Amino acid sequence: MSDADLNAAIEKEEQKLEDAEEYFKSEVQKLQDRYTALSTEKDEKIEAVKSAGLGLMKAVKAAKPSGSDELVVCVNDAIELCSLWLRKQPASPEPCSSFGGEGGMDALQPPGLLCM
Repeated sequence: MSDADLNAAIEKEEQKLEDAEEYFKSEVQKLQDRYTALSTEKDEKIEAVKSAGLGLMKAVKAAKPSGSDELVVCVNDAIELCSLWLRKQPASPEPCSSFGGEGGMDALQPPGLLCM
């Protein structure tokens, strides 16, 4: 094999190495981009679950007396009713002036919810 042929063969094989390295780097970058997108999506889903009331549900469960499924149903109904009622309220409702009398706390209570 002549020197020219040997040099050409070496360059050809070195090019294969460079191509393999370039391909590897581009694929790793694609994986990194996908990982970042999945991580962001996961964080958004976690935040959505938490903001939907997971903490409150866990607190209700922890405070629930054992063997009382009726309390959970009642509390869940109350949470849903309050949530629906609050979504229909103006952005900045007038604060009540006192806890009793006209316009007191009873005025802030969602209809259909019996507060004790």
